[in-house]
Amino acid sequence: MVDPVTVISGIALANKAFKEVKQLLQNGRTVADCGKQLTDWAKGCSQVQEENNKSKLMGSSSSETAMKRLLHTQTVQRQREELREFMQLYGTPGSWQQFLALEREARLELKKAKEDAAKKQAKRLETIKNVGLAALITVFVGIIIIIGTVVYLNIPTE
Repeated sequence: MVDPVTVISGIALANKAFKEVKQLLQNGRTVADCGKQLTDWAKGCSQVQEENNKSKLMGSSSSETAMKRLLHTQTVQRQREELREFMQLYGTPGSWQQFLALEREARLELKKAKEDAAKKQAKRLETIKNVGLAALITVFVGIIIIIGTVVYLNIPTE
């Protein structure tokens, strides 16, 4: 379920960082000078996107959920468009393309990190399964040895 607090904090982070980026670019700073703010903006946007990709907002009807997702998505899209315009107007030539390239790299790194984490978890589960299987086989062999010993030595069971 979508956590409304995470969505709200993501929007708040994106809005704050977006205002700071606009102000810095208007004051003649370069895109490189806005690195922290751009990172915060992207982090806030990704929080919103991740939460909106989840199935349902907690305690919400489907219409309410759809409306909230639409509003959050439109806010992020509007900010992205304004950011592009500001970078093209106030940034150095190629700032937007540079930002897109860096964003693409960050997405690829995140995707690779998620894949690595999934592989690591799968390996861990495989190890746990193997240890459990070995323990089960050991118990089974132990029971067979005990039964064999009881039968071989004619130990009365009662």
